[in-house]
Order: sequence, then C-alpha cells, then structure tokens
Amino acid sequence: MFHLKRILFPVDFSDRCLRAAAYAEAFAGRFDAELVLLHVIEPPTYNSTMDDLREIRPEQIDTFFGPELKHLRTVRAIERGEAGRTIVEYACKNNVD
Repeated sequence: MFHLKRILFPVDFSDRCLRAAAYAEAFAGRFDAELVLLHVIEPPTYNSTMDDLREIRPEQIDTFFGPELKHLRTVRAIERGEAGRTIVEYACKNNVD
C-alpha cells in the first residue's frame, strides 16, 4: 500500500501557499505523516527591495498558517539558496516522500 511518512511543503508566504496548506494538511493527516514546512531564502538580486532581504524566523511560519496545522507533527526549516535547487536538495538529504 502507498504510504507517506514525511511530506515536504515549501512555504513562500503567498496566498496560494496558504490555500495549498489545506491539501498538505489533508495528506499529512490521512497518512499520519510528518509535515516539513520549508522556506528558502533566495540570494538578493539587482531588483531586490529591502522587504525581500528581511530575515524569516521559524515562528513566522507558525504565525502564517495560524492554528490549522497545530494538530500535525511538523518540522520547520529555513534554508538559503536558489529555491528550486534547494528544495530538491533538502528533499534528497532528509528522505522526504
């Protein structure tokens, strides 16, 4: 039978991310899986603003989602690098399903 143990959910603090959290919550609850909430801080670019350079702390992830994910086993992670590559590397290193 198909079974998920660890689910990786990239968090970019967008409205789409907030809406997608319901799906991640449903999968994690259905499989009693650990939900890994990963935010990637990308390096500044020429067009970056000061808001783009702010530091993100793990507790900000909790604030963003509110109480919806409190009943799940979650891990909060913050990494630096190019988002796509960093997400894939994190998934490989941390054995997420």
